Amino acid sequence: MKLRFKNMYLCSVLCVLFIPAETLIAESGLKPIVTSKQITSLINAVEDLISTYGSGYAGGHKYLAQSKAMAAEVNASNNKVTARAFKKLQHRALTANPLLAAQPIIYTVHALDRYGTHIYMRPNTYVKQGGELKVLDAATGQTQTLLSAPQGIIRRPCVSFDGKRVVFAMSKSLKDNFHIYEVAVDSKSIFGSGELPAKQLTFAPDVSDVDPIYLPDGSIAFVSTRDIKYVPCDTQIVSQLFRMDSDGANIHQITRSTSHENELSVMPDGRILYSRWDYVDRNFGDGHGFWVTNPDGTNQAIVWGNNTAHPSAGWSARFIPGTGKLLCVLGTHHGTMGGALAILDIRKAIEGRESVQRTWPEDISKRFENLPTYDPKKDRGRTDVRQATLQWPEEARKLLAGDANMRLYGWTDALNNVRPWYNSPYPLSDKYFLCVRADVKKDPPGIYLVDTFGNEVLIHKEQSGLYSPMPLAARAKHVAIPPRRDYGEGDGTFYIQNVYEGTHMEDVTPGSIKYVRVVEAISKRGRSSGNWLGLGNQAPALNWTDFNAKRILGTAPVEKDGSASFYVPSDRYLYFQLLDKDGMMVQSMRSGTSIHSGETLGCVGCHESRPSAGSASFAGKFTIAAKRTPDKLKPWYGAERAFSYAAEVQPVLDKHCVKCHDFGKKGAKKLVLAGDKTPSFNVSYMELWSKGYTGAIGAGPAAHMPAKSWGSHTSRLIKTIRKGHNNVKLDKESLDRLITWVDINAPYYPTSYAAFTGHRPGRIPINPQQTQRLLKLTGLRDREIGQMKDFNSPMITFDRPELSPCLERLKKGSDKYNEALAIIKSGKEFLKTTPRADMPGFTLYKTDAKRQAHYEKYRKIERQVRKAIRKGTKVFDSDEPSPNTMGL
Repeated sequence: MKLRFKNMYLCSVLCVLFIPAETLIAESGLKPIVTSKQITSLINAVEDLISTYGSGYAGGHKYLAQSKAMAAEVNASNNKVTARAFKKLQHRALTANPLLAAQPIIYTVHALDRYGTHIYMRPNTYVKQGGELKVLDAATGQTQTLLSAPQGIIRRPCVSFDGKRVVFAMSKSLKDNFHIYEVAVDSKSIFGSGELPAKQLTFAPDVSDVDPIYLPDGSIAFVSTRDIKYVPCDTQIVSQLFRMDSDGANIHQITRSTSHENELSVMPDGRILYSRWDYVDRNFGDGHGFWVTNPDGTNQAIVWGNNTAHPSAGWSARFIPGTGKLLCVLGTHHGTMGGALAILDIRKAIEGRESVQRTWPEDISKRFENLPTYDPKKDRGRTDVRQATLQWPEEARKLLAGDANMRLYGWTDALNNVRPWYNSPYPLSDKYFLCVRADVKKDPPGIYLVDTFGNEVLIHKEQSGLYSPMPLAARAKHVAIPPRRDYGEGDGTFYIQNVYEGTHMEDVTPGSIKYVRVVEAISKRGRSSGNWLGLGNQAPALNWTDFNAKRILGTAPVEKDGSASFYVPSDRYLYFQLLDKDGMMVQSMRSGTSIHSGETLGCVGCHESRPSAGSASFAGKFTIAAKRTPDKLKPWYGAERAFSYAAEVQPVLDKHCVKCHDFGKKGAKKLVLAGDKTPSFNVSYMELWSKGYTGAIGAGPAAHMPAKSWGSHTSRLIKTIRKGHNNVKLDKESLDRLITWVDINAPYYPTSYAAFTGHRPGRIPINPQQTQRLLKLTGLRDREIGQMKDFNSPMITFDRPELSPCLERLKKGSDKYNEALAIIKSGKEFLKTTPRADMPGFTLYKTDAKRQAHYEKYRKIERQVRKAIRKGTKVFDSDEPSPNTMGL
């Protein structure tokens, strides 16, 4: 008789209530030979457990005797010990570990985890719906479902310090965003209790909240899309860190950056450890590292990996008790957030592989040796990477051969198919760890116990994937750090001890740095369906290869001892640049930080060894800047504003250059510097970038760059002008505008918001049908208007359509010529009524306007919550969305 289940979810539940240990240990196969290394690993672990726990490790001496007897058989000439026999003994001996046997394990069940770098925050069709929150008795194999979501997903549970509550994220269906929930538990009577009622803590229907953790003071930190922004190199919505009271009140933002922040845990010193995707003036693929912040969001700092290209990404870091080490996953940029299991000793180094103490599997380091560079025969379609490196300044390209971190190709997915595949690590001690593991990443992972002796034991497996195992028990409460901000809207204060200390600053002459410039990297809050393929997928076009719009907040003086102190606006994502007497950039941060109202934050120098960075205390050394009132930033030619190439740079070129460097003029043989609008940018911008005149780094390498290796000191444009090209003399402000533009990485648009959508590359003023017809008439390739490539000279001008170089391919006056010209002229007319973001009169298209309204709504709520915190009152989450903000 065959049983047919209409409800396949019910079928899977009935089938996975319990899988015997014999089934689990058989999965490795029946290889007849067990190695001496394997049995030695088991003996070492058993001896350690006996030494550590004594009689608390039940059966320890029996397991040791059995292991040694098996070792004798293994070492005999006629070794016939089977893998089945070894696995059976290993499973019994190591699951008796008191860290495992004496406490239930909580975990989640759902289909294969497709949440990754890009798709993280929302319920999506990449993940099959249907999930459970369950507990496991590892000693008996018994499980209990605490909560089920048949049409949804449950993610990343966290157990409270007293072991009595569990907080987690849940989506009840594809139409429901993730919200934070909590259940009360009693580990002593949990089995047989049935499903538990869940208390919902966050309610806003137009955002997703995930990754909750309990903080030592009882509050809860999590990540959310309330501060709406999108991946700068693509279109997915991203998360930032938030915090709320234990009852869900006073939800407020504690960190700000431009891309994902997620996978939180708590350090023993009370700080929050989290993963952050961070790229300013650099490529996106290897911008993943581990950061820390105080629970109130103050004192943000890198822990590991921000400038490490190989491996490209770190995930799911947790502090290993009693050590200065992290347990984590080393993974890939694309795909899921799994990979190789690793121990990092962050006391040795905060960058590179020097800190990688151990990995599972052991041989992953081989994947980073002799990584391939671009091969035009094998790597078609990767022209964006090759062109990005070709357009770096020569000083930067010289480093390619000598520094693996400078390579742009072969890095992001070196661990894409690591076998076995690991996820969700949790340290039980400094030697024993929980994680989930699958032989290949496409298989549903099971829960494993891994130790430093070389053992990996399957604890539990079901037909669906298992994730986020953690003991359901009380644990030592970590330090509770008091607030260091005033929850207002005022400025914060930065101190720099000595700008001459730090990476690649040894050749900078003391006294040569005169100013520090503060720049805001503006988050991507709008997006379009059209894109520009520079390095990555800009949607819409923003810059040549860099991914951030910029806002210059001003400069502050640097004292003769290299110190500086200055006020900066709070709630911004900032980075710093060091300038010489001519206002030219010597070094740039290429990362970012933020500061809160009332916070004081300090650093030792420029790219200093981060473990030495503190708050405002510099080991008793009183600098000149520390003895005086901090400076107010000196504005850059007027009130602060988003930098627009068309408004800040093109007028300089119009005044001094275009009379010679225009279409049909003598100077056009080298450069056309007219401001005519092209499908993505304007003519002069494309000419300067494509022909290598800027000196900017664009989407540069992960590694720290030497001083003066890019920017105005390497710029062909700036060098030519300073030499007195054809007796052209620029006034001080005009020259400074060009220098500053180059030094902030030669951006174009002031915003990621668009005036219209559906037109590739997101800024072109003709529709897709017109675009395709124009390509066919003129023989242009699609990438010539929507993708960076060699000498990507502008082919279309919408200001003077008849001068469009693409028309030179057609016989003037022919039907094809007239049709092509008419299409370009229609674009000119369209821009008169719908100005894009590089024109006066620009307004947001409908969906971007909704996104802006969403952002303003939650900024208003943020101010209300801060006011409540100052007054000691409470504001709770609203379950009513603002108009027109759903599904953004």
